[in-house]
Amino acid sequence: KERLLKETLSELDRSSTGGTASTEERYAACQQTFEEVIASLPSLKKNLFVIKKEFESCIGTLQQGHEEATLLGQQLQKMAHEDESQQNVCRRCQELEKKIAVVQKDNQRLMQDMVAIRCQIDEQKELRMQLQTKEARRIKPPKLNMAERSQLM
Repeated sequence: KERLLKETLSELDRSSTGGTASTEERYAACQQTFEEVIASLPSLKKNLFVIKKEFESCIGTLQQGHEEATLLGQQLQKMAHEDESQQNVCRRCQELEKKIAVVQKDNQRLMQDMVAIRCQIDEQKELRMQLQTKEARRIKPPKLNMAERSQLM
């Protein structure tokens, strides 16, 4: 029966892609061979069947553990990426806060400059008004010719 198992596994390896059968395929082949051994030994059938069930239980537990370990590994990688992403977000937030501070400082400076310019404009308007008032006071009477002067007198 050992030869039967080796032949079955060799046949599996030859027929599979990549030259090696998957774990599931090898397990199925061993399970089938073990069932053939149990069938060929009727006197030990009950004991071998109990052993087979115990092996299947152990293998099932190992498979479940492997699946859980794979899942936990994937979750761990995901958490590591999330942590890295969160760090990137925090770093970007700090950069943006610095830029906001610069913009706010520039806005304050520009507001001060704008107030100063408005003051200068107001001063210039006031000076123009004063000049216009002075010019209005200095208005000279129109030059009259002799005939117009004699009429005024």
